[in-house]
Amino acid sequence: MIERVPITLISTSYTADAIGVQQPAETRVKRLGILGSVWQSERTDAATKGFTAEEVVAVWPFEYDGQKLAEFNGRKLEIYRTYLNRRNGRLELYLGQRVGVGGADNG
Repeated sequence: MIERVPITLISTSYTADAIGVQQPAETRVKRLGILGSVWQSERTDAATKGFTAEEVVAVWPFEYDGQKLAEFNGRKLEIYRTYLNRRNGRLELYLGQRVGVGGADNG
C-alpha cells in the first residue's frame, strides 16, 4: 500500500539588515510525497556520515530544488542524501538529524 504524506521543503536565504548583519529567511514549499522505508544498511551508512536516518520520502524531481531541510510529522529534519529511483522516476529524500548537535535546528 502506498502511503502519501505531506512534507514541507525548506530553503534558507540570507539578507542584510539595516546595519549589514546577515539575517536568515526561510522559504517553505509544501509537497505531497510517498513514504518509504529506512533499511538497516541506510541507518549504518547514515551513521558513518554523522546522521541518524529517520525517514525516506519520495517526490518528483521537479518538486525538489536542492533544499537542505524538511519538516515532516511536525519535526524539522535535514535532507542528508537524495537518490533518483530510475524504476519509478521519483527522487528519494533521506531525512535525519545530525548526531550530537540536537538536529536540524542547531545545524
